[in-house]
Amino acid sequence: NAAGAVTIVKVPVVPVVARRVVVLTIGSDIVMVDGHATKVDPAPEIVAGRTFVPIRFIAETFGSTVMWLPETRGITITLGSTIIMLQIGNATAVIKGDITALDAAPYIKNSRSMVPLRVISESFGSDVAWNAAKHVITITHLLP
Repeated sequence: NAAGAVTIVKVPVVPVVARRVVVLTIGSDIVMVDGHATKVDPAPEIVAGRTFVPIRFIAETFGSTVMWLPETRGITITLGSTIIMLQIGNATAVIKGDITALDAAPYIKNSRSMVPLRVISESFGSDVAWNAAKHVITITHLLP
C-alpha cells in the first residue's frame, strides 16, 4: 500500500426488519407494544380454550383498519391485501376469500367486539407464541 493510497472496505448492508412485538397477559389490561406499556379494555381472556382480545386494539396495533357493520354485527379487518370478515356470534369467518371455521365465535364484552387472537394474528402472517405457565402471549408481526 503506497503512501496516500486509499483502501476501500466494503461493508455489507444488513436490512433492518421492521417488526412489532405485542405481549399480552390473560386477565391483565396492561399490554406491552414494542416494549411500551399501554392499556387494553377489556383485558384478554380465555373462552372455550381460545384467547380473545378486543379487535380494534389488536388490529390497529398491526396497522390494519376495522369496519363495524351494525346491521349484521359484522366486522371487516383489512391489512394490505388481507381481508378478514367476522360476525358476532358466528363461528365462521371469511379470511382472504376462504370460509374458515373458528373454534369459538366473536362476542361483545363492555361494548367491545372480542375476537380469537390466533386467527387474526396468523391471518396477518404474525408469529404467535403461548407461555402456558405465565399465561402470556407474544405476537411478533413483521411490518410491511
